[in-house]
Amino acid sequence: MKKAGDKESDADPYMIHTRRKPQLIDFETIYILFGLVLFWMIRLSLFKGSLRSKTQLAVESIFVSYCIVVLGMTLLPIPIEEREGFPKPSINFIPFSTILELVGSGLFLKQIVGNIILFIPMGFLLPFIWQMARDFLKAVLIGLFISLTVESTQLLVSDYMYKVFDVDDILLNTIGTAMGWLIYRFVRPFL
Repeated sequence: MKKAGDKESDADPYMIHTRRKPQLIDFETIYILFGLVLFWMIRLSLFKGSLRSKTQLAVESIFVSYCIVVLGMTLLPIPIEEREGFPKPSINFIPFSTILELVGSGLFLKQIVGNIILFIPMGFLLPFIWQMARDFLKAVLIGLFISLTVESTQLLVSDYMYKVFDVDDILLNTIGTAMGWLIYRFVRPFL
């Protein structure tokens, strides 16, 4: 006989007699796979003459996967209706205010370092797929533009989302792009 407080009695009634199996494929994986298949179809059918090597296709595929992950992390999920428990959207137009607020807190690594790390692959991969991005300033400006686009999208839909527009995110993402480009510059002679 089950008593209150038992794990099984408090669980979903449909799950009492079955153990929940781990989820093997999550939505992010599906997005990446769908995006890659779509990318390969377009890339191979429209631009097959410009493909220099299988390595180039692999790098472009990694970049497309990375972009899908960034979009998933920064814009998804989008709630359809306002839900209890989601923080109200906030907007920060004051540079360095979030950074200074989080220094010394437990969120520093997640928010500050996470925003930098998120865009390091952008700066690293861009020069491999786009010759214009082999110039440091141009690569950093592309990263700035992409980060500004993501944050602006968050601003436009902030009434419906729990995502937050923060000018510090743009700054940190741009620093990440610059760091990624410097890593590219360092490893390029060895490739």
